[in-house]
Amino acid sequence: MASICQLKPRFQSLLRPLVRRLAVSGITANGVTLPAMLISLVLGVLLGAMFDGVRSSPGRLRSDHTSG
Repeated sequence: MASICQLKPRFQSLLRPLVRRLAVSGITANGVTLPAMLISLVLGVLLGAMFDGVRSSPGRLRSDHTSG
């Protein structure tokens, strides 16, 4: 398995064209971070609502609504 040190340069080279287009469009790092944060927050709330009442145990999931 490749280490993070081996993957990082390849990942950066894949991102460079997108980053250049964003920069040319006038989008800053903060302009990317804020929407990403909001999307993460919304997804966290949705996932929390979907799995409300489900408890995690080592190796299995159990719903409070079932007997046993």
